[in-house]
Amino acid sequence: MARVHRWTKPAVGSLKVNWDAAVQTRIGRIGIGVLIRDHQGLVIGNWCKALLFGGDSKQVVDQMNQDSPNWSIGGCLISDAKTVLNSAVVWSISHVYREANMVAHRLAQAAFECIEDMYDIEICPYCILYVVTKEMSQ
Repeated sequence: MARVHRWTKPAVGSLKVNWDAAVQTRIGRIGIGVLIRDHQGLVIGNWCKALLFGGDSKQVVDQMNQDSPNWSIGGCLISDAKTVLNSAVVWSISHVYREANMVAHRLAQAAFECIEDMYDIEICPYCILYVVTKEMSQ
C-alpha cells in the first residue's frame, strides 16, 4: 500500500470524515478528534472528547471492513456504526497515515484540555485552522 502524505478532498457531493485518538498513558486518558469536510475542504462539523478508552484505529478500520460478527463491546459498537452507515447510499472506510490525518490528530490532542464534549457546526477550531487552510489549497 502506497503511503499517502497529504489529505485529499472527497469527490464532489461527498463528505470526508477524519478521526483520530491520542493517548496520554500517564493520566490514563484518550482524546478523540473528528472533523467532517466537504469536497472543497470546508469544515462541516467537528467534535473533540476526552475519555477513558482502549483500541487501535487500524483495528477499527479492519473490523468495519469485515463481514463476520464480533460480539465484544467494541464489536457491537462497530456493528451499530455499520448499520447507520449502510443507511447511506455509498460509504467507505480506509486507514490513512498521520501525514494525511493531521487535523484529526490535532483535535484529538486538543481534546485532553476538554472538560466536556466540544463540537461545532461549520466552524473551524483555531487549533487546526492553519492545517485546514493549507489542505484546502492543495
